[in-house]
Amino acid sequence: MSRPRRPHRRRPRARRLRSRPARDGWSLEGLVSELLGRLDALLPPLPGDPPLGRLYRIVDAWAAERDAMWRRRSADAGLPIAPEPACATGCAHCCYQHVAVTGLEALTLADYVRGRWSAEEVAALRARLEGESARFRQIADDPKALARVRRPCPLLDEAGGRCRAYEARPVNCRRENSTDVEICRRYRADPEVEDSSLRLVRYDVIWGAARVALSRWTAGHLDPGSMMPLDVALASALGGVDAPAGRIRGDGGGSTDCDVES
Repeated sequence: MSRPRRPHRRRPRARRLRSRPARDGWSLEGLVSELLGRLDALLPPLPGDPPLGRLYRIVDAWAAERDAMWRRRSADAGLPIAPEPACATGCAHCCYQHVAVTGLEALTLADYVRGRWSAEEVAALRARLEGESARFRQIADDPKALARVRRPCPLLDEAGGRCRAYEARPVNCRRENSTDVEICRRYRADPEVEDSSLRLVRYDVIWGAARVALSRWTAGHLDPGSMMPLDVALASALGGVDAPAGRIRGDGGGSTDCDVES
């Protein structure tokens, strides 16, 4: 007698609300090439001066322009505009799940924290990350275990529901949105719930392209590194755990070390 099959657990997903703008100019490669052109033009690699501080300002400005363009095209085509995200200050349900980041994003977060937090706060964060990163290293190759993670991000101000590194948050945080807070609340409360949000497709298109563009740009300026749990990558970038070093590359051999896995 054969054994009954165990149900397959899918990775967390976000349902999406769709509206259709005209397709021309919205291919993935077209969006990626456009953003890469801006990054290359405004972020020339300078010896000893990794351009991390300006990176997200450029990406955010491009994303806002593309979002406005999506709305105009939808309106011109007589298509309904999807509802706006229900996200608001103090709503932090999406800050209680696993987030994957690149080495460049970890570098950006570490630079932001060092420049704006007190020495005592940075030391406390490093101590917390060492414990959290040890846990995440054990489940890093287990998508099912990562999907069940429900714990506050180490950068979250739980009392106020605010990110303490909001300006430097990674792309996977920037692309989070939902038109239904109740779906987010259920996801945070129950590790078995698979739908993390009810997202707008235009955000996925725009920020999906941003993710690809940043990955390609990173390959030219940062030694290749794999995606890692935020806790692991940030602990490495802050020097809290041992890991192979990656480097921001610049003309003339200038570089800044960053502990990232490769």
